[in-house]
Amino acid sequence: MKQKKHLFLLIFILIIFSLNAAAEVIKSEIVYAKLTAEGEVEHLFVVNGFESDQQSQVVDYGKYREVQQLGMAQEFSYEDDAVRFNVQPGRFFYEGIPDDLRLPWQITLKYRLDGEEITPQALLGENGQLEIILNIKPEKGFEAYTEAITLQATLTLDGDHSFHVTSEKATMAWAGGNIQLSFILLPGQEATYTVNTAIKNFQTLDLQAAGIKMAMDTQMYKDVAKKALAGSPLENAVGGLMENFLKAMQGGSSPSFMDERNQTDSLQFVMMLQGIPIPQQEPEEIKTQEDTKTVWDRLKDLVGL
Repeated sequence: MKQKKHLFLLIFILIIFSLNAAAEVIKSEIVYAKLTAEGEVEHLFVVNGFESDQQSQVVDYGKYREVQQLGMAQEFSYEDDAVRFNVQPGRFFYEGIPDDLRLPWQITLKYRLDGEEITPQALLGENGQLEIILNIKPEKGFEAYTEAITLQATLTLDGDHSFHVTSEKATMAWAGGNIQLSFILLPGQEATYTVNTAIKNFQTLDLQAAGIKMAMDTQMYKDVAKKALAGSPLENAVGGLMENFLKAMQGGSSPSFMDERNQTDSLQFVMMLQGIPIPQQEPEEIKTQEDTKTVWDRLKDLVGL
């Protein structure tokens, strides 16, 4: 009789455990930052994503100035640094704008035209030899992220206005008429990258830096290292050495960027510098141009010619 009771109890525990496992909610965080042409953070927002195979109650923490649903969820609310909602099976996203604009990395860009430092706004329409200096430095206090995440920074130049582009540490490729230079920054590192180019009627440039935990085919790299050292005294030891090295390159796990109480399965950073701003025309200049138009010019504007 006792054996039957124990069996029923065990079955009950297994059923409860399986129900809890089925109700697991998988969370992802993507931190987006808009940067100025010098690299300063201008705007920051976080997209929080949740995946569940059944209806679930979710509590997500973070200090936000503003939150907004990006999908349908029941009883969505934000109070006392906690977002609460009921999510249906599938995926749900919400966006939050944090009060704190700090990032785990400090990104700075400087520009020199013909050897003289110049502001990015003053570069528009210029000709000459341009040097772009990109520096990426981990910020103190953010080691949980900088020691675990790899950054890939991609600088894009307009191929019609940039010529003889060189950069020793970059992987260079063409993309739709633009020149892309990609740099890899491993966890915990600081680096300075220099790009040189001749410019003609310079227009703009873009920079995007993506930060994510790197995944690598460790066995492939171990096999390559063993093959390279075949027959040497290091052949048998290189496998362990390479494995430890690659683990250090890939970094460890990172907590939620918004609150350590969150159980986050995936964390990603996307930092974007959206070109050099083109100055707005003054109203007086616009008015002057309008005044010089003839009747025929105005008629052409009216009919779209």
